[in-house]
Amino acid sequence: MEEFRTVIIDSIVLRLINSKMIKVEDFVKGSTGLMVRLKQEAIKLFIECCERRVATEIIHPVFNIKAAYRRSLALQARQISHLIMGKQDTYQPFLVK
Repeated sequence: MEEFRTVIIDSIVLRLINSKMIKVEDFVKGSTGLMVRLKQEAIKLFIECCERRVATEIIHPVFNIKAAYRRSLALQARQISHLIMGKQDTYQPFLVK
């Protein structure tokens, strides 16, 4: 869900790069030379950081309850499904202040 991209993924990418936890040497060029990908160890580090981040507890801005980002994603998905099924008239986006 796009509303979580900046707060979860972008923040991890910036932290990993700014703290030099991931460096240029952690990337490898693809066979055509037009793309790059992370080496296996860097992928592992990125996933570990993602798991820690989604386990972080916050106060959910829509429901005002303490929940991890993982649970917050589920709550937002449930809102979308209720909207699609007609059980809810509006969608309240997850906004970070």
